[in-house]
Amino acid sequence: MWRSMTIKMPHFPGQLKKLWSKWEIVGMVLSSLFLQILLIMFGSRRKRITRIWIRILVWSSYLLADMVATVALGVLSRSQLGEMGDIQFAEENSSLRAFWAPFLLVHLGGPDTITAFSIEDNELWLRHLLNLLVQGSVAFYVVLQSWDFSVLSFITIFMLFSGIAKYGERTWALRSSSTENIRNSLLSTPPRLRLDTKSIMVVPRGHHIPDQTNYLHQAYYLFKMSLYLFENLILSLTELKDSHSIISCQSSKDAFKLVDLELGFIFDRLYTKAPIVYSRKGVFLRFLTFSSSFITLVSFSFFVDKHRCSPINVATTYLLLAGALGLEVYAMLQLVFSDWTMIWLTRFTSTPSNPIGNAIYSLRAYFANEKRWSGSMAQCNLISSSFAIKTIKSLSKFMGIDQETLKHLHVSWEHTNDNLKDLIFENLLEKGNEIIEHLQDKENRRTRLLAQRGDGVLEKMKRLEEFRWCTTSVEFNQSLFIWHIATDLCYYVDQKFHSKQRMSKLLSDYMFYLLVVKPNMLPKRISDSGSRYRDASDEVERFFQVRKKEPSNGTAREARMTLFQAKQEELEDAIAIPIDTTPTIPGAYGSSKYLLVHGCKLAQQLQKLEAEKWKVISEVWVEMLTYAAGHCEWRDHAQQLKSGGELLTHVRLLMAHLGLSQQYQEILLS
Repeated sequence: MWRSMTIKMPHFPGQLKKLWSKWEIVGMVLSSLFLQILLIMFGSRRKRITRIWIRILVWSSYLLADMVATVALGVLSRSQLGEMGDIQFAEENSSLRAFWAPFLLVHLGGPDTITAFSIEDNELWLRHLLNLLVQGSVAFYVVLQSWDFSVLSFITIFMLFSGIAKYGERTWALRSSSTENIRNSLLSTPPRLRLDTKSIMVVPRGHHIPDQTNYLHQAYYLFKMSLYLFENLILSLTELKDSHSIISCQSSKDAFKLVDLELGFIFDRLYTKAPIVYSRKGVFLRFLTFSSSFITLVSFSFFVDKHRCSPINVATTYLLLAGALGLEVYAMLQLVFSDWTMIWLTRFTSTPSNPIGNAIYSLRAYFANEKRWSGSMAQCNLISSSFAIKTIKSLSKFMGIDQETLKHLHVSWEHTNDNLKDLIFENLLEKGNEIIEHLQDKENRRTRLLAQRGDGVLEKMKRLEEFRWCTTSVEFNQSLFIWHIATDLCYYVDQKFHSKQRMSKLLSDYMFYLLVVKPNMLPKRISDSGSRYRDASDEVERFFQVRKKEPSNGTAREARMTLFQAKQEELEDAIAIPIDTTPTIPGAYGSSKYLLVHGCKLAQQLQKLEAEKWKVISEVWVEMLTYAAGHCEWRDHAQQLKSGGELLTHVRLLMAHLGLSQQYQEILLS
């Protein structure tokens, strides 16, 4: 029996090897084409989708695309030496398979919709330049080895040019979007000459041109200004007045719309081929690559003898040609219907009624997606998640899932409604107007306004002394924890819901989400929010278990009401500790136990405000939001653009355009 097994076993690997040799290259080049289709379809959609599935899809496709194309080129070069199984089969199809090498260069060049998955990828442009030299040489070697002066050999030159152009275009775009290159290009322009304020209203206001073109030009002007902000460069007070005049005359809805458009330009500038494609050289290069793909497809279809080639290889070649031309057409449509093209058309159109412009506007309205970001804000709640995770904690421990990962399962999403935009914009506009009115006292006033994290609202309402213990007397993350718990309790105790109550709840859960899931977007001095969240979650469970009435079997609302209605005598030992003195146990007031107790205390204190309660809570949360936005690094804001965007980033840009930024200074020109 053992002898028979040893005799039969070698036949199976041999058959498998033969099958793999036959389909290896075909499978790789088609896989490379499929990855390109995924990238061009979803590469730019990630800026308006927050779900994790698209990030995983784009990330995996982005990494696999280069790897698969590179390996396929290596296999093609090996096949030219007759090292693949059936040598006669390889010789008959070597010219056709060598024809595939330039397509792999095109794939390595990638689609227009994504050049970098994250900002750090732009800094690796030198690596891509080296890869261009190496892979271009490999492709040239493959073509040279199969050169036989046939029609197929000559049309291969067209695709080889297209492949080198596409890969070079990607490397050029990465270099243009690198931090050093952007900074150098910005610094090379004199302060007041770098922005053309006339571009705001150059749009001819004819009957056939929609109002959105004005938004586009205003957003483009703000985008050029934002590049300086994102690179931590200084702008003049004149530019502050310009941006303030644009934003201050808008409604909250229109102001957020301008920021949407502006962030769309920034996303394109950092993560796509926009710096190259939307230029005269880029348009000319795109025309040449499209022409090369079209000429190659026509020539292969009518002038190449395909009878001696394998039907599989012929079909694969047609798929590659159709895919290359299809991707070019898709890229050109995106170019034509883009915001960048609309800027160019309306800037150089001298008549209000332009047939070409009107046709593009009509088609764009029908085909193009006007959404530039997700328009949603993440929500995470301490008490709800504490009770929700109780039922699956045992299972997660058994499966090895830690609570740090588990907290991501309790994130929900809410639409950023117009009422919330009104509340935020009114607060920012009031502070922005205050800065403009007192420009001579700009530094002190601006610094004071940027440092407010709830105390400014309370001081204006003459209630700062009542609530100082939970605002300026504690660290920001501790204050956020306390106000989050108190807001949650007050929200579910009140029976009548109104807009400020709902907005307070949205902002509370959003800020808590940032604290536990994206602490990098909050001030850098905060302590470990992850461990604090775990401790606070456990403390909430213990608190309810000690109290009564099997709260874990009730609803979340009943659980919150039980917490708020806990007897004062059961908490008096913890509440009696003076908040404004140093605790005997280091870190006691920041511990989960005292944060929970202080949240109860604040909720009881807020209940006494009665009709004024939700005005106080909502405006405190807006000020906390603006404080967090103003203290988040611009680079962290830019990183979020690839994941659907954040409300915090919109707030930061509105603040900057209204003057709430330290990056505006008096610039003296010689």
